[in-house]
Amino acid sequence: MSTCFLIILAVMNPCSQPSKVTSLDIHEIYYLLAKVKVKNIMTRDPYVTTASEIIERAASVMLEHNISALPVVNKEGELEGIVTKGDLFRAMIAISGIKQAQLQLGAQIKDRPGAVKEITNLIRMHGGRVVSVTTHPEDAPEGFLNVYIRCKEIENEEALFADLEGKVNVLYRAHYKID
Repeated sequence: MSTCFLIILAVMNPCSQPSKVTSLDIHEIYYLLAKVKVKNIMTRDPYVTTASEIIERAASVMLEHNISALPVVNKEGELEGIVTKGDLFRAMIAISGIKQAQLQLGAQIKDRPGAVKEITNLIRMHGGRVVSVTTHPEDAPEGFLNVYIRCKEIENEEALFADLEGKVNVLYRAHYKID
């Protein structure tokens, strides 16, 4: 009996099975892998970034080109490190404030000066502290923004949301904190 490990197999017809021609046993795979050198499969002119680049730019390049890591180079083109999707996820977690605060509210507000401040002032009036704020216009009607605020130490959450009612369109509130 042979054992094989499968990473991904797309089955278009549930009754079909791989043919004997496409099936390799583990010894054949090890033999073939021993013959392949990194120089034969590596990307010779990879996309790169620099240590001073903003993380959004690195994430944008990785997403646009469907790559999971970027070499970080200095002015001379020498390798200084690598930034991975995992690094970007860790940065996103840090920026989101999920490790510091449990409550997140999502709201749709008019895209005008001072609109975010009105919400953060209400949070402060209820004893709360704002940990992070992010906004974006995607999926919002023309002239509106979606705003996501993570906050903590709200004295009376129900009173806060009652005060928000009529001033903003609350999309959701979520309670989640990771350690």
